[in-house]
Amino acid sequence: KVRVGHHSQVQGALIGRQVRLAHDATFAGQVARHLDLSAGSGAGGAKRVADGLGELPQGFELLGNYPNPFNPSTALRYALSDLSEVRLTLYNSLGQQIRVLVKEVQSAGHYEVVWDGLDERGWPAASGLYFYQLKAGPRVAMGKMLLVR
Repeated sequence: KVRVGHHSQVQGALIGRQVRLAHDATFAGQVARHLDLSAGSGAGGAKRVADGLGELPQGFELLGNYPNPFNPSTALRYALSDLSEVRLTLYNSLGQQIRVLVKEVQSAGHYEVVWDGLDERGWPAASGLYFYQLKAGPRVAMGKMLLVR
């Protein structure tokens, strides 16, 4: 376990199964607000990918999904310019939440998560239009995709 106390400053890497940053602790230039970076604390699923240049993104960006339309799976890509609490949620055309793909704190970088076309219960989603919403801190972006079975 790694704990960083109030008003502490940390540079470099923290390694541990559980990392907890107290209110107003500074990590990599970002002020934490009770962020829990525990391994396995979220939905997981997202993997960090290389951008080809090795540079960090300059901003928050939802890069879409590919392929679109798709069957049976599609990859959703996004970029973060700073440490953020991230949530990537899927909705059907009625606005009903069908699955949370990512729910975790992530550092700056490019990410990709694959949706396998299954809902939270593991059942295949029906053909149709789906929306995905990416929240990273106060920022929000949405996209749409078409599942064709």
